[in-house]
Amino acid sequence: MRVNAFVDDQNASADAVENICGVVVTVFPQHREGVQTVLAHWPGVEVVAAEHSKLVLTVEDTAAQSAERTLARLGDLEQVQAVSLIYHHFESNLEKEITP
Repeated sequence: MRVNAFVDDQNASADAVENICGVVVTVFPQHREGVQTVLAHWPGVEVVAAEHSKLVLTVEDTAAQSAERTLARLGDLEQVQAVSLIYHHFESNLEKEITP
């Protein structure tokens, strides 16, 4: 039986894990451009689309920070009303062979 190895920020290399998230961020409309500018500088974050009070992002793991932590940081931004994960792809070549 094959089981994926436990992966965390300390034990995974960027080459071993592919972690991609599609996210919709709802912001106060008057702050959309400012939040978009801030997020454009975050490693692993790409603003794919922006309209009215919505931002569509892709968030990926980086060597410095996991996608999970980046998602948590999104919710900490004062101008953000909601963060919705709409897609998640995870793939790891860190597999262990386990014998029963």
